[in-house]
Amino acid sequence: MIKLSKKQGVMIALSALVAGMSVAGCSTTTETPGAVDTADNTGKVGLNLTLSNGVVINQFTATITGDALAAPIVRNIPVPNNGATVSALFGGLPAGDYEIELTATSVDGHSDCGGSAEFTVIAQTTVGVSVPITCNTDSIRGQVTVEGELNVCPDVDFLFVAPLQTAVGGPISVEAHASDSDGDTITYAWSATDGSFAAATAASTTYTCSAPGEQTITVAINDGGSCTTMHQQVVNCEPTAVCGDGLLETDKGEECESATGTPATPVAPDGILCSVTCQDIDVACGNSIEQPGEECDPPNGTTCNQNCQDITCGDSSIEGTEQCDPPGPPGAGNCTASCQTIPSVCPNGIKEPGEACDDGAAGSATCSPACVSLTPDFCAICQTASCAGPKASVTATCTGTTCNAYNTCRNNTNCDANGDSRVCYCGTPPGGAVKGSQAYEDFMAACFGAFSPSAAQAGVCKSQIETLAGTNVPIGVGTGWFDPATPLGALNQLSDCSATNCFTPPASCFQ
Repeated sequence: MIKLSKKQGVMIALSALVAGMSVAGCSTTTETPGAVDTADNTGKVGLNLTLSNGVVINQFTATITGDALAAPIVRNIPVPNNGATVSALFGGLPAGDYEIELTATSVDGHSDCGGSAEFTVIAQTTVGVSVPITCNTDSIRGQVTVEGELNVCPDVDFLFVAPLQTAVGGPISVEAHASDSDGDTITYAWSATDGSFAAATAASTTYTCSAPGEQTITVAINDGGSCTTMHQQVVNCEPTAVCGDGLLETDKGEECESATGTPATPVAPDGILCSVTCQDIDVACGNSIEQPGEECDPPNGTTCNQNCQDITCGDSSIEGTEQCDPPGPPGAGNCTASCQTIPSVCPNGIKEPGEACDDGAAGSATCSPACVSLTPDFCAICQTASCAGPKASVTATCTGTTCNAYNTCRNNTNCDANGDSRVCYCGTPPGGAVKGSQAYEDFMAACFGAFSPSAAQAGVCKSQIETLAGTNVPIGVGTGWFDPATPLGALNQLSDCSATNCFTPPASCFQ
């Protein structure tokens, strides 16, 4: 029951509570028993009024009109005693624009009260409306202004928890953001059934559980008043793996574990392919771990190359501090046993690049003080005379236009197979005389004699030899036959050398 004073012009201001229907824990939001359950396109309007003592009014009539209603909604709001307020909740209103009108008559009939206000219903939301009420009373009456206290619960805009499962001791990120239409300062309070938070009053922080099992994380969001919104999330904290216990626990984060260890006799990871935290170590040169396939690590450019292999003198690869590789045997080459270059010095007893010989003396019968060979270089003689190309091997002596023709004939016919190139010019001695016999030598002497007719020369390479010698006179051919200063002599000596295992000239001709 409400009492009004006996003064003229009583003004009653009605304030309503606004609260979000979907927010849990809002202590100032109360749903009326038996209220209509709202659908997605409906909302609610709440009224709250506290009157001072004065004229007795025991009920108000509320009339709600709007385009979305087929007919006005008319309800009586009882005010049965001094502790009651003019308040009501209208649920199930379709979204749209409305007007509410409140009217009342005092018990003694001397006072009439009324007022109206417009409001808009938003789907799935409880909206509040304040209705100013004017009461006309007798001149002895006074007035009272009553204001309802409005407080909107904070709305949660964003909530984040990740991961929802981790090992004991592993961090879980938690974050919450809320807004308050009243502009009140919002505070956050994180709590959990076990574990701790890095900053329990921050909007964003981390949670660490200290015991295995399901743990409930709760955040309480308050707007500084009596309205608190709470949200909860269950996370699972798994027991942590024990690295080095001999058990490979991939489900707990291990990537590797000792293959020989057991819980009774644990073996620590090797630190080569398995880290001390039981994580795989990739084989990689330069990680300071000598792993399978590596001979050293890390590379240092002195003893360990960039492929993590030892720098070794004698592996035919010049690396690190090596100046040459491979080293030569003692007395030859210009590379020491430690792969350092020996400066070219003549004479020092080492035949080095650019030297034809080096016997370690100031000079000898076969090597000059300038390390120049004193033995005739038959290949060089042939090349100087008329052959352009070098001697490549035992089977390919000096090369060139005229030299090649003779070489080709000799090689194709094998006429000097017995070690005597004269057969290629003179032919085979009659009667089957063999090399070294008197009959053989007499035949050859006659072949090159001053009065020997040309018909006596029947060798398979006769024409090529005469072209190389520059004459078809046998004695003229014979003049240069064994003279190393002529192309023909050089080639014949090389040919005979090849057939008789290099007795004359020396083997150096074939190097």
